[in-house]
Amino acid sequence: MRKFARSTRTPAVAALASVAASPARAAGGGMPWDGPLSQVVTSLTGPVAGSLIAVAIVASGLTMAFAAGQGMRQFAGIIFAGSIVGIGLLFFLGLFGLTAGAVI
Repeated sequence: MRKFARSTRTPAVAALASVAASPARAAGGGMPWDGPLSQVVTSLTGPVAGSLIAVAIVASGLTMAFAAGQGMRQFAGIIFAGSIVGIGLLFFLGLFGLTAGAVI
C-alpha cells in the first residue's frame, strides 16, 4: 500500500503544479519593466555602443603595444577580441535590420 501511495504522489503533485501554473502562462506581455528595459537597450545599441566599442578597441590596442607584462597583454587581447565581436554584432544587426533578443 505504501508503494502505491508513493507512486501516485509524484504525478498528483505534477498535475497540481501544471494546473496552478496555467494562469502564469496566460499573463502575456505588458510587464512593468518592459518600458525601462527597452529604453536601456535602445540607448546601448545605438551610437553610444559604437563609440564605447571604438574607444575599447583603441585602448586595448595601445595597451597591447605598450604593456610591460605578458598578463596585461593577454587581458588587453581579450578586451580587443570582445570589442571586435561587439562591433561585428552591431554592424550585422544594423545591416539586416535585426534586433537583439528572442521573439516568442
